[in-house]
Amino acid sequence: MTGMETRMKKSLDNYRLPGEYRKKCMDNQQHDRSIKFFLDLVAAQPDNWRTHLELSCAYVDKIPTCEGALAMVSQGALAGKALEQADRVVAANSNQWVSYYARGLNHLNWPARCVTRRTPLKTWPSASKFRNSTAGKVASSIT
Repeated sequence: MTGMETRMKKSLDNYRLPGEYRKKCMDNQQHDRSIKFFLDLVAAQPDNWRTHLELSCAYVDKIPTCEGALAMVSQGALAGKALEQADRVVAANSNQWVSYYARGLNHLNWPARCVTRRTPLKTWPSASKFRNSTAGKVASSIT
């Protein structure tokens, strides 16, 4: 993984490498390594939208691993951090579709009991239509 980190410090132009790196970290239960690496990369390259995007994804990768009595609190904290990074990408350049995708990944990992009709889904403009539809009412009644 060290070799991958060295290559990513030089350039994040490749989408595949960061994904493979995060996958390797997940497979080896090293989510915190991935988060720390991308936090350091954001600090070194704060104007590079890709560093923020990859940090957002690293936070999302860790969400499903939270367990125990405070799992929901931990998941919420990670989700908030991930959304903050995705929001930075959108604020800097709203044409980066992948940041909207990252927001969507974040929402997919929310615990079902946290998703309500009042959950803000600013990522999806049609969310209010869904919530008011029959499918939306059924979905919110199960949570």
